[in-house]
Amino acid sequence: MKPSPTTDLNPDCAAISAIRGGDRHRYREPVERYGDKVFAVAWCRLGDGDLAEEAAQEAFIHGYHRLALLDNAEKFGAWITAIARNAAINLECLALFYLEEKTVAEAAAFLGLSETAFTTRLHRARTALRTQLRMDYSMFLRDAKGLLPASEPATGASYTATDLFRFAQFMGSRFLVFDWKTEHERLELRLTPVSSKPLGNLMPAFWHPFSTVTLCKNGRVETHLNQADQRRLMKLHGLTADRAAALDPLVSQAVASALRAYTGGDEKLAEANLGQEPNEVIYRIDPARAGGAMWRTVFLVFTGFLMICQGYWNTRKQSPAVKAELRAGSQLAEPPNASQ
Repeated sequence: MKPSPTTDLNPDCAAISAIRGGDRHRYREPVERYGDKVFAVAWCRLGDGDLAEEAAQEAFIHGYHRLALLDNAEKFGAWITAIARNAAINLECLALFYLEEKTVAEAAAFLGLSETAFTTRLHRARTALRTQLRMDYSMFLRDAKGLLPASEPATGASYTATDLFRFAQFMGSRFLVFDWKTEHERLELRLTPVSSKPLGNLMPAFWHPFSTVTLCKNGRVETHLNQADQRRLMKLHGLTADRAAALDPLVSQAVASALRAYTGGDEKLAEANLGQEPNEVIYRIDPARAGGAMWRTVFLVFTGFLMICQGYWNTRKQSPAVKAELRAGSQLAEPPNASQ
């Protein structure tokens, strides 16, 4: 189909059209185009760089999964900043209620919300904390931190393509997997990367490189730690190259045990094998991220000053058999963070 003139002229329209057509990597373009603006909106509301990053991450993830609801792609910038503003308000609700120990009535009055609206936002924020404010989405990072329990090797197992597909969904719903692809009798899962920055966990979901876990119908599980993740592990945790390379079999064993438990109907055991902490446990922000907050603040103040000056100046003068089986399984559920 021939693109419309609007799509040709407007970069947001072109990118979103491609994303809706299956090219997920194009989401990199609006993320880069509006990343600073979204962060600035959240920072102006929260006054904290780390919380603003969390709100920005939540906004872009939320926006990606709801692009179908965006009627006019030309308005993506305004749409995504509105999502970021809401995410920031939700985090602000948490700060007022838990950190400043305000009552629901006091916090609601401070934000200019009804008590019902505040309670709803507080619930959403608590839910987001259970999933977004974690620093252990990477299976390799969990292993480096000693979060993966010792487990017996899973032997003698065999699975259907639907079994593997549903387990991939299970991992994807816990943000451990962001994409997948089928290869003959195998299902390759692309793992959330090792990163000390929340947006770093979002960016590689739309372009290379990535580490992988491959699930096979005969029960075999293979892992691959890519060089970028290996370097991050060595930097963040002081691992040697040999120690980082040794994580591969340990992660394979953990995933194989989780797969066996999940297909056996024991989701709690599967989560334990994956090193998943209970929802009530919220990870502290990694100290490695704290250093950049001051420079981001300086950057924002300087950028704001330039914008004011610019505004003043302007006043004067964006495999067939396996595929068939997976297609049958997809009738029951959607894939993990992937578009067909």
